[in-house]
Amino acid sequence: MKKIVFVGCAVCLLLLTIKSQNQKFEVGVTGAAGASSLLIGPDASGTFGFVYKPKFAYSFGVSFQYNFNEFFGLVINPNYLRKGGQLDGEFRDGLGNSLGTHSVVKNFNYFSTPFLARFTFGKNVRFFANAGGYFGYLINQISVYPDIYGSNFPEVNNEIDNTENWDRFDFGLSTGVGIIIPLGESFSLSVELRDNFGLKDISKNGGLINTTDTWSNNIAYLQVGFAYGFGG
Repeated sequence: MKKIVFVGCAVCLLLLTIKSQNQKFEVGVTGAAGASSLLIGPDASGTFGFVYKPKFAYSFGVSFQYNFNEFFGLVINPNYLRKGGQLDGEFRDGLGNSLGTHSVVKNFNYFSTPFLARFTFGKNVRFFANAGGYFGYLINQISVYPDIYGSNFPEVNNEIDNTENWDRFDFGLSTGVGIIIPLGESFSLSVELRDNFGLKDISKNGGLINTTDTWSNNIAYLQVGFAYGFGG
């Protein structure tokens, strides 16, 4: 019985390493997790700074790829994307008494679509590099404040929708490197380290901090994709 199980596992591993055909089209699903940060500036000296600490970010979506040949293709990856940043600071009451150090989190929820050129090389397990840009539409921006008053003030809303203070549209550069593992003749698994660097000022009035500030965002994440290829 153990030999049968061993042989079965060996056959499955062999099938997973079979080189997939060069398919013209690929469709799939993607999921990612990483770190997002808000870049604020420039200041009077012309430099930028990270006032907000990086925070956990994630995305999930679909991917469409057209391959001109086995080395070059175009990728579109529409997805839901959570970005933002975290600000730590001391809170005080109306009399100036310290309420301790707490964190304020800004969550930016986007519908984002990268448009990428993909360069692929290798024989069986293959490697790739992506380069292009992305466009994003802001669904909403929610600021989450600490519950510093506790249950004594249940009417205090700790989540505030500040979407009106931000531009709905965002764009920037998108780059990445990764690996593709064939799963039989038509399916594949990909793992990619990607970075989206915002080029647009996303604030309308300095993000409620300083009306002269400009705000942009950056997100670096690890993305996993599962795709089906056809049209070879």
